[in-house]
Amino acid sequence: MNAFARFSRLGAAAVALAFALGAVAVADEVNSTRTGLILRGGIGTGQSMFGVINNTTGLSDLGSGKGQGLDLGALANYQFFAFGLDFTAVKLKDLDWSEAPTAGPTYDYTSSGGGYYWTLDATLGAKIFTEPGDMGYTHLFMGLRVWKAVRDEESRTSNGVTQAPVDYDLAGNGWIIGIRDFSTIPLGGFSLVLQSGLWFSRAPMSTFKVNGADRTTSDEDCFGIGLELGIGAAMESLGFSVVGGLKTDIQVTTFRFVTFDCLAGAGYLQFFLVFKKEFAL
Repeated sequence: MNAFARFSRLGAAAVALAFALGAVAVADEVNSTRTGLILRGGIGTGQSMFGVINNTTGLSDLGSGKGQGLDLGALANYQFFAFGLDFTAVKLKDLDWSEAPTAGPTYDYTSSGGGYYWTLDATLGAKIFTEPGDMGYTHLFMGLRVWKAVRDEESRTSNGVTQAPVDYDLAGNGWIIGIRDFSTIPLGGFSLVLQSGLWFSRAPMSTFKVNGADRTTSDEDCFGIGLELGIGAAMESLGFSVVGGLKTDIQVTTFRFVTFDCLAGAGYLQFFLVFKKEFAL
């Protein structure tokens, strides 16, 4: 069983257990007590991205291809103080990209293989703009981000010419800061949900392995950005919602390897269907 499958099964089991335990909580209205808990779990499909570009210019891009995703999270609050855990993983499959060296022609690559990219965020912040019986809230947060990207290539071609496959193992950690909003509009028997979020991260690459061997890099700089937009429905009396929407997150590091300016990054742009349950404790 590969790592992505293990993440998926463990995540699904954790969500099922958390929902079962939460079901025995006191059945108060959401956001009506000092302490609250929100659990979410979802699946995604769309574009997954990964790339390590050597001797690059700004015209190069990350490899992209179809993949699946997993989205898990929890948000606990006491009054307006909030602690969040967010885990997102996507599967890497076949990828296509272009490299534009500082000198010479552009090369078009096609790569087949597997791998994954995941992020784990542990944050502190504030859950504000809440009302008893209303699932809506705004979450301001900042905290720690850890990420990892693994690419296991089976084959690679450049402009139609077969090349030796390359395996990569990248990881990093740093900080993240952002905002998420979950708004509800009552429509009688249910409520319309509008969800949005924006975050920035700076998590430098701490591990760079090529074909299993550690490589030393220098002059690193990094940047990460994420965005989500979704729409759905909620049964606020039950504290339950279903939201579908787009979510993207890209983590990029520029660095110098030997005498070359290089770029390494991973990310996704996927449609996620997310189920959320809120408890008043």
